[in-house]
Amino acid sequence: MTGDISSIRWRPFELELIDSFSAGWDVVSTKQGVVIQLTDQSGIVGLAEAAPMPGYVNTITAEDVLDQLRGLDSSSFTFTMLDPAQPGAHLVWNACLMALEDMRSRKMGVPLHASFQGTSGSQRLLVNGLIDSSDVDGTVRQALELQVKGYKYVKLKIGLLDQQSDLERIRGINEACPELVLRLDANGKLSMSEARDFIQQVQKFNIELVEQPTEPADISALGTVTRESSIPIAADESVYQDAGTLRELVTGHKANILVLKPSLIGSISTTIGIARWAQSHGVSSFITSMFESAIGLMTAAHAASLLPVQLAHGLGTGEWIKSDIAETPVPYQGQLILPTESGLGVGIDCEALERVATGPWQEIYYA
Repeated sequence: MTGDISSIRWRPFELELIDSFSAGWDVVSTKQGVVIQLTDQSGIVGLAEAAPMPGYVNTITAEDVLDQLRGLDSSSFTFTMLDPAQPGAHLVWNACLMALEDMRSRKMGVPLHASFQGTSGSQRLLVNGLIDSSDVDGTVRQALELQVKGYKYVKLKIGLLDQQSDLERIRGINEACPELVLRLDANGKLSMSEARDFIQQVQKFNIELVEQPTEPADISALGTVTRESSIPIAADESVYQDAGTLRELVTGHKANILVLKPSLIGSISTTIGIARWAQSHGVSSFITSMFESAIGLMTAAHAASLLPVQLAHGLGTGEWIKSDIAETPVPYQGQLILPTESGLGVGIDCEALERVATGPWQEIYYA
């Protein structure tokens, strides 16, 4: 299909969040990205987003992505047009692969997820809500608000405060909203001994899983915590260290669950392949977003619908986006509903993109 591409165009943007979000690696108040559009010889387009998140597992920025795109030439549309040793190259190619998948489904006239599994029609994905407050009262208030909205699962960041403060927040949620199921995300902030102790103290609460309790590169520590824990352990940042680490995570059962991010993995098909391979080893998966635009978020949602086992997905970030480049996918009653239109089911809103763009459209044509 790459030989049919007649042009690639891109435009950078910066989205503002409705409030700052305390991630394990930084406080996020804006999110930069680059929307990429491919067009084939017949005029059919495919959309995707290159979505860097500096500080998460690398330091790649939107400017690195733009440097790669500016360095393209018009000789051919293949992976060789990029220098894989340079920062941002893999994010550009990942976006191109996902744009090609979008283009293929538009040609087929089916929703993106249906182009993989041969079925059409809307699908509903269970998603978790996000709690960002650092004090007990604020945490409980946000939990109650999410419960009223219909969420059954919520994610709470831990490890940024002292252990007692985290325990008080968890206890507060459990007392106010005993039906809510908690996902605790440490972003690798706990030592092995801290993780062991903490899990022992929270196992009496309604906890579904603990995400990345220990340092991402220390797979041995993560494996020890996983073996000893009565609560399932999910690997997030550890998944993106390198291929060998991912293999060890799964085949060595160093975690019970993988947290998959299609924009970092490479494509929907690759994401599905990893999830199916992991499931064959008894390791489940769910998908999360990284505060992408509607384009990136909907791509992740289509991928999520294809996983072999359906857990709640971390795809509720649309509620945090103040101004998007397209109609933002927002959960309803704790579920994200996939569109029935062909392809992604969302298109660029030119006026909205103009408001958040940080540079002009640039384009390369292929002979």
